[in-house]
Amino acid sequence: MSEGSTNSDFDLVQIVDKNDFDIQTKLDNLLIEFNEEKEKNVKLEEKNNFLEKQMNEMNGKMGELTIKFEHLTKNCKRACFVQIKNEWVEATEDCCANKCLEEINTENTKCVKGNGFVKLLDDENIKYINCEGKGRNKYARVYAESDFGKPEEDCTNYSFFYFEIKGKKEGEINGYNNWLSISLKNDNKDSISLVVEDGIIENEEEEVFRLDNFCWKDEDIFGCGLVYPPTNKCEKLPYIFFTQNGKQIGKAILLKENFDTYEPNVWTRCCSVEANFGNDLEAKPFCYDITKHFVIKEFYEDSDVD
Repeated sequence: MSEGSTNSDFDLVQIVDKNDFDIQTKLDNLLIEFNEEKEKNVKLEEKNNFLEKQMNEMNGKMGELTIKFEHLTKNCKRACFVQIKNEWVEATEDCCANKCLEEINTENTKCVKGNGFVKLLDDENIKYINCEGKGRNKYARVYAESDFGKPEEDCTNYSFFYFEIKGKKEGEINGYNNWLSISLKNDNKDSISLVVEDGIIENEEEEVFRLDNFCWKDEDIFGCGLVYPPTNKCEKLPYIFFTQNGKQIGKAILLKENFDTYEPNVWTRCCSVEANFGNDLEAKPFCYDITKHFVIKEFYEDSDVD
């Protein structure tokens, strides 16, 4: 064999070996890529399974929340506030037999007998003027002009009436303590009251319900609310509840009868009163959030009577 032929065969073998190496390298690279893609698919499948599990859990929670929401919607009905323009107009209990202060807005500033009395400063403010030492501080009840009344037309909502008072203690003189009560009086002249000094709630039959751990400070704000049921629920009765500084205190009073009207009033001795009848809620909002009043389900029972 010639020298040229030998070199040619050697070159051919080298070319074949190189091609085999390149093919093997490509195969190895393809295998690596395949394994990488396979690993990615495994991780992707695991992630999909994880997400599917989370979705199932979320769907379960959504189902539970839907049931709870439907339960709340069924059992928690929001009462609709009825705004009534109001003001103080009438005081009872004369300071003495002379009745020189019988008109609540009189210009007289003293009782000739020296007794304590109330004086109307404006539509919302009542000033209690203490006795001068020779007389005595007497109780005085003051009434608002407009009653809270049952809706006359068909009403599918619970109708909510409300007012607040701020009590200003005028000092305890000669043994006369500060005394304050916020009430609604029905057509039979029976009152449902929060007697602040005694820490009690009293129903129209004068049954007493004592408030636990109750105390009051100067300029505390007390509220009284009345809620009528919808007119198509004739079997339902209205209820009255009370608040202190924006929070309900005690339980509500489920009324014995469904009277057409209830008269807002306060009863005071040695306390001045600033009322908020809700005449301008933008300028002077209630302390109690009336937008969040849901129909109350818990009422005082006979077993709660003090």
